[in-house]
Amino acid sequence: MRHKKTGLLIILLVVVSLIPLSEADDTDVDPLIDEGYILDQMQTENGFFYPVSLNNPAAQKFTPAISPLAKVRLLIRYEGDFAPSPSQLIQVSIRKFLDGEDLTSVKIPATMVETEETWVNFDFDDITITPEEPYYIVLESLISQGEIYWFSMQNMDTDMYDRGEAYYLDSSGSIVSWEMFPGFTDFCFKSYSYAGKIPDLSCHAVFGWPDQQPGGTLSDDFSIRNIGDSHSLLNWEIVSFPEWGNWTFTPSSGFDLEPEDGELTISVTVEVPDDENQAFSGEIVVANSQDETDTAVIPVSLSTEKAKVFSWMDQLPWVIQWVLDVLFGL
Repeated sequence: MRHKKTGLLIILLVVVSLIPLSEADDTDVDPLIDEGYILDQMQTENGFFYPVSLNNPAAQKFTPAISPLAKVRLLIRYEGDFAPSPSQLIQVSIRKFLDGEDLTSVKIPATMVETEETWVNFDFDDITITPEEPYYIVLESLISQGEIYWFSMQNMDTDMYDRGEAYYLDSSGSIVSWEMFPGFTDFCFKSYSYAGKIPDLSCHAVFGWPDQQPGGTLSDDFSIRNIGDSHSLLNWEIVSFPEWGNWTFTPSSGFDLEPEDGELTISVTVEVPDDENQAFSGEIVVANSQDETDTAVIPVSLSTEKAKVFSWMDQLPWVIQWVLDVLFGL
C-alpha cells in the first residue's frame, strides 16, 4: 500500500513538472524586510510543488548553523476557485521532532499568499536552537477551500539540500504517519537568524579556601552575565571543574539569559578531600554552549588543616588554674 502511495506521489510530481515553473527570487520581496537578519539555511531550486490542504500538512527537515532562529520564508502560492477570507489561516511551526510539540509557530491570513509563487515571510517568536542539530519546518493549511502549493525540487541523483529532506503526512491507511518523499526531495525555504544579536558570557571570580577541615563541606557562589548585544540569548553550562572533592552547582546550566536579566548567581558546594595538610588547585570552566571560544575560567585553591593530636600538655594551663581555684579559691 505504501508503494502505491509513493507511486502516486511520483506521478503527481511528474505531472506537475510538465507545467513550466519559474523560480521566484528575492526581487519579489521588499528587501528591507530582511534588514538586521542573517540568512542561514536555504534551498531555492524548484520544479515541482506539493498541495498543502486542510489536514494535509508537509514538512522540511533542516539543520541550522546559527542561533537563535528568528524566521523563515517559504516559496508558496494559493490555488483555489474562490479567494480565501481573512479569517482563513495558514500556519508555520518549528519542531524538534515531527510528531513533537511546536517550539514556536505563527499564523498568517491566507489572503497574504499570492496566486503566483512568492517567497512569503513567517516571522514567529524567536527561539534558541542548538546549531548543527536537525529541526523541522511544518506548513499547515487551516483553510476550508483551496490549497497552498509549496514549491520543491526532486532529483533522483542529486541532493539539492543535503542537510535535510521533505516529508508529507500519510493518512491513507489506518495509521497516520509522516513519510519522506521519494528520491532527493526538498521544499523551497530560507531560514534566518539575527545580525547583531550575539551573546557574550562574562564571569569574574576567584575561589580561595585555606585551612579547611578534611572531610568537611563548604559553600560559596559566583555570578555570570550575558554582556552581549541587547536581547541576545545566552545558553551556558559548566563544562569542567576540579577532579578532587565532590562538587555541586545550582544551577549547572541555563538557557536564554539576556543582558537585560542582569547577574545570575550560581551556588557552589564542595566536599573537602579527606587528605590532611594538603594543598589543592584547579579551575571551574563556564562556557557559552553556542560558541566554544566564549568561556570563563574561575581559579580555585584549597588547603586542608593538619590533624591535631591531643596532648595533656595542651591542657596544662587549664589544670593549673583548676588547682589554684581549689586550693586558694582564686
